[in-house]
Amino acid sequence: MPKSARDRGKPVLEYRSKRELFGMPLVHIHLAQNGSPCLARGVLAIGNVAVGGVAIGGVSAGVLAIGGVSFGAFALGGLAAGAAALGGLALGYLALGGLAVGGYAIGGLACGLHALGGGAFAAGFAAGDIAKGTIALGEDAAGQFAMRAGQGADAEALRALVLEKYPRIWRWFLELQLYLAR
Repeated sequence: MPKSARDRGKPVLEYRSKRELFGMPLVHIHLAQNGSPCLARGVLAIGNVAVGGVAIGGVSAGVLAIGGVSFGAFALGGLAAGAAALGGLALGYLALGGLAVGGYAIGGLACGLHALGGGAFAAGFAAGDIAKGTIALGEDAAGQFAMRAGQGADAEALRALVLEKYPRIWRWFLELQLYLAR
């Protein structure tokens, strides 16, 4: 039978609140040194591996997840996946990161339904230095409707075209793309 971190002489810190919500402690902190996996589960969970409403840890999963690898509705981490994700590698409906993949992607390399970034690749509207999409705006733009940024790209005409083809696009995202692509 494997020994726990405590049995191997590795320091372990654990705090578990007495108060609970839906059978989970309000606060659970469970940390160990030397990479020993310690699971923390709670409304607020802090641990090497954390699961809860707000989860903070090397690997975390929760409504708000913060960690090296994080999964949640709102995820922040080196690798982040969730409805809204912010990270080096971000995967989500709204993804912001060095490499962003999602419905609405913003990043150095952005791929999605609509994308904004140094390299923007989209099924819909893409804006960036290198832009590839149905509607593309950038220094190097390619697509069904491709426009070079700053040279002949009429913002009002482009806005009207995008809204005609994609009436459900988030307006703030469209305005950000048009503003940054000037």
